[in-house]
Amino acid sequence: MSHRLLLAITDQALASSAVALAQEGEGLEVVDVVSDAEEVARALRRLDVDAVILHDALGAVPVLDLAREISASNPEVGIVLVAADESPDLLRAAMQAGIRDVVGLPLSLERLEASVRQAAQWSRALRDRVAGEESAGGALGGPIVAVAGAKGGVGTTTVATQLALAAARATPGRPVCLVDFDLAKGDVRAFLETPFRRSVVDLVEVAGELSVRHLQETLYTHELGFRVLLAPDHGERAEDVDSVVARNVLTAVKARHALTVVDLGATPSEASAIGAEMATTVLVVTTPDVVALRGVQRLRDLWRRLQVREDDGVVVLLNRTSRKLEVQPDLARKVVGIPTTQVTIPDDFGAFEAAVNTGSPGRVEDGKIRGAFAALAAEVAAPEADEDGRGDRNEPRSLLSRLAGERGQSSVEFIGLAPILIVLILAVWQVGLAGYTYILAGNAAREGARELSTDNTDEKGDRPYRERAKESLPGAWRRNAKVVIDPKDEARVVVDLKIPIVLPTFSGPLRITSRASSVSELEELPPSQSYTPTPTPTPRPKPKAERVRADR
Repeated sequence: MSHRLLLAITDQALASSAVALAQEGEGLEVVDVVSDAEEVARALRRLDVDAVILHDALGAVPVLDLAREISASNPEVGIVLVAADESPDLLRAAMQAGIRDVVGLPLSLERLEASVRQAAQWSRALRDRVAGEESAGGALGGPIVAVAGAKGGVGTTTVATQLALAAARATPGRPVCLVDFDLAKGDVRAFLETPFRRSVVDLVEVAGELSVRHLQETLYTHELGFRVLLAPDHGERAEDVDSVVARNVLTAVKARHALTVVDLGATPSEASAIGAEMATTVLVVTTPDVVALRGVQRLRDLWRRLQVREDDGVVVLLNRTSRKLEVQPDLARKVVGIPTTQVTIPDDFGAFEAAVNTGSPGRVEDGKIRGAFAALAAEVAAPEADEDGRGDRNEPRSLLSRLAGERGQSSVEFIGLAPILIVLILAVWQVGLAGYTYILAGNAAREGARELSTDNTDEKGDRPYRERAKESLPGAWRRNAKVVIDPKDEARVVVDLKIPIVLPTFSGPLRITSRASSVSELEELPPSQSYTPTPTPTPRPKPKAERVRADR
């Protein structure tokens, strides 16, 4: 197995020299050459490398700062610095930045090979150690979901790819692997548009003693968060993967991931039979038409004759469903005779077109389609609660168990948003109470003013206007209401109400005041109403004849 290197060198001549030396070295493979810091970050997200060779004149970003960023974001990657100066101060600063070794210029094969090999071996050892701790902690070794097609063209690879993506999105950080066991004509490589050339046939020679290092060199880590084990480029190599190799590979992949999605394709083979046999759940993809539904029955019969698998754990997924079709999901469920998923995938090729044409499965942006695959992942690929990974998904779960699992994610999000929603609802309710109090105060002031216009009695124990104003108020507002006559205007009634807090029975410190006036029928008008403006007469212009005589 070779050590995978990423060269970050601006000088083209120096980069060419480094590539040539790496090719001369034994077990060194240059996967990419970049020339600035931003390309380094993108390459590390896209590629699986063991060591990065940095040039001290890489660009505007100081190389030691870049090394610190790489060490923080990719601590398992070894870093080697190529510099013209090998002073003790530089060596000390490089070690503090996380760099494994410093190689001076001009480059030599012995020095470069030794430094790169040391950094790559350190990287492999660190990854193996971390992987061993994860496995010991029981976080891995999750279920295998095999996706098989009832016939060709039903969307098996699309479903497998989107299922792996939905599972990775549902639980970020959960190790998910997509295995392409449609070895003769697998399309996962085209669906992902990956330049990665390693495939499952690279594991044939070491199938008897697969290690974490072997898998790390063969698996491709996609930018969307899941890993991929590809089918061979050349379909004739499919014969190299027999049942023993397929079983060992799937066992190793399962041990290193929390979920393994296997694309079995629609063509039976030794590898697909092993995938169906080892799977926790087999998802048979079909379309709602007679030919495809008959294909489901033929596939079940084939597995039973070959003693690959009985119907236990086999479920059918209806793809491309539409109300315009003659065969609806209810009828299809009766025809196939085995359980079907609660989720169906709608018929909408336009939603997949951009993703298929560009090799970017994440470009499926239609909310209905993404929601369908998210629900499918929760139904068939959710983390299990019991130890053997075969618990009953329909068994009721407690609040704590739901919060601990993937299906409790929505509950956790709702609990986090609940306080904000409650505060917003209470704020809107409080604004409504304030507005209603304002309306009540204005209405009570007008009622009191009408009564005052006919009865202006204002003595202790006998204030008709106050009684009339309070009678127009609901009981919760009536208790703390203040109704008085304005000292500055005896024809004006002032009503003062407290704004309740949440409930009308709880009065708050804030108050709303409203005033209303009316004409008193018993006394003279008050000063505010007694003044009547008198219009000033406008002199009428003289007729034209009079103006002419006056001028003469």
